[in-house]
Amino acid sequence: MEIRRFIDGAVAGDRGTINCRVELMDGSVIDLGLDCRIPKKKSERRIFSGGGYPTDTKARTLELGGEEEAKVIGAITSYLERTCGFLRRESLDEADPQSLCERDMADRMALLLLKAILDRTDPPPRKAWLP
Repeated sequence: MEIRRFIDGAVAGDRGTINCRVELMDGSVIDLGLDCRIPKKKSERRIFSGGGYPTDTKARTLELGGEEEAKVIGAITSYLERTCGFLRRESLDEADPQSLCERDMADRMALLLLKAILDRTDPPPRKAWLP
């Protein structure tokens, strides 16, 4: 899996479920997200794909620590390494979302998704600067 771009994304009102729509290098478009519904603990949060929300009938949850999950994390990491240098990541993380253009907001969602995925473990990763 190789991500060409993040098209858009959203954080749900359930206190943090994240969903992003991504275009892969082969031109296909898929949804990727992290199920953060209450009362899940951080360690219980799972990546889902194929649907806009974890309970979507098209969505499927990836096995924690599994090969598919590792590929998704690797794809997001690779995308950010290609498109967002250290200073851009810092800038996107601290920016007022209202001030961002569409592309910057999509990249901010990629960063937010990766940070939330990596934050499921103790201790959380240090900020300087993912991945």
